[in-house]
Amino acid sequence: MKLFGITLALASAQGVNNETDEQGRSYFPEPIPTDDYKPVTKTPFWPVRTLPPMDHCWKCEGENFGLCFMQHYKRYGYQPLMCPMGKVCSMTERRRGGKVEWVSMQCKDLEVCEEEQYHNVRPCPQMPSATECNQMKYGHSYEKVPSVCRKCFNPPKGAREAWDFIDRLNEADDKGENGLPVKEWMDGKDYAIPGPNPGPVY
Repeated sequence: MKLFGITLALASAQGVNNETDEQGRSYFPEPIPTDDYKPVTKTPFWPVRTLPPMDHCWKCEGENFGLCFMQHYKRYGYQPLMCPMGKVCSMTERRRGGKVEWVSMQCKDLEVCEEEQYHNVRPCPQMPSATECNQMKYGHSYEKVPSVCRKCFNPPKGAREAWDFIDRLNEADDKGENGLPVKEWMDGKDYAIPGPNPGPVY
């Protein structure tokens, strides 16, 4: 609790909510070292990678994953929450014109999560030639194309897989790729992608 108070004070003093990189990600400040705490990394943007063996997930939403994680930290602390029996860790990411606008993570019923994940490959309402989950920036008339991507992570390491997947999303954005392809969000599920030449994701 003492460390959490120190961290929040630092966030307020440094204006962490306004410090974002080119992709709009907010970075968590380095806690002050004490006799009881020694930092394990110079930029602890993600939590320490020591997760419990049972399935867990983060519970948050925000304009980007940095703000989403900070919301979870403030409400529940630095560790993910345990999912009830029959639920898995899920993620949703919304973009427009290739830029992230809103994200969320939470425990969700397996059947509901998989049904929503299938929506990734449905035709995009604003641009039927694309899927709902896409990497496009502009349409034929130069309008910004929306994208909604959902993913279910496999227990018992749902929180860890979600965390690693976000690392991959950030790496893709750093390369200007506007996130990851829809097949990466489908987790290997053999759903057909609609369009003039439909075919399996893999």
